[in-house]
Amino acid sequence: MPPRMTPATSDAPLVLVFARVGPARMALAAEFEGLGEVVQADDAAVALQVLRTRDVHVLVCEDTLAEGETGLMFLARTNAEFPWLQRVLVCGPLEPDLLVYLINEANVFRVLQHGAAAGVPRTLVVTALAEAAEVRRLLQAEVENARLKREMSSPPYLVRRAEEIMRSWTNSLPRLFVLALLTFVVVVGTAIVVFVVLYLLKSVLGIDLIPGTHLRDWFR
Repeated sequence: MPPRMTPATSDAPLVLVFARVGPARMALAAEFEGLGEVVQADDAAVALQVLRTRDVHVLVCEDTLAEGETGLMFLARTNAEFPWLQRVLVCGPLEPDLLVYLINEANVFRVLQHGAAAGVPRTLVVTALAEAAEVRRLLQAEVENARLKREMSSPPYLVRRAEEIMRSWTNSLPRLFVLALLTFVVVVGTAIVVFVVLYLLKSVLGIDLIPGTHLRDWFR
């Protein structure tokens, strides 16, 4: 099955607990009751099936697994297919070289030590669920931005945009014509009024506002 590039969306968070030992697995699952749906798996194939068919937010994985694969190796495998998944590794003390692998390859969110006090696993998963929600929000925003960019650069969008611009210009032409006509009428009307006033002042009252020139000369 090809990997999904973005997580699916679901209303309730889902926590997957993957551990080989039944009592340890059930004890962890009991810690997470009330945080959402909790699914248990004791086999890598079952865990992968859940990851590929369900919208898992947090994967809590025991480091000691069967089939010659450690929990850290399994988490690294899931990182390539489900990069948005928040991974929690349950293990004992780690060597320094494993810490580097844990960060660079497995992209583990937190490490839960064996024998942690009651309530610590729950608090850790609550933090992981909050981080999962934020990661999903950012990924969905990136997907939406990519969709908008594709739509805006596609020929149909450009054609529609050109048509909208043409329609806006076409709708504006009548208004521009009326505005130009009104401007012309106002300018011409003002010029006529000024001319009549100056002509009356000069011819009737003898007031010469433009010395040396009779307004009757303008008609010659």
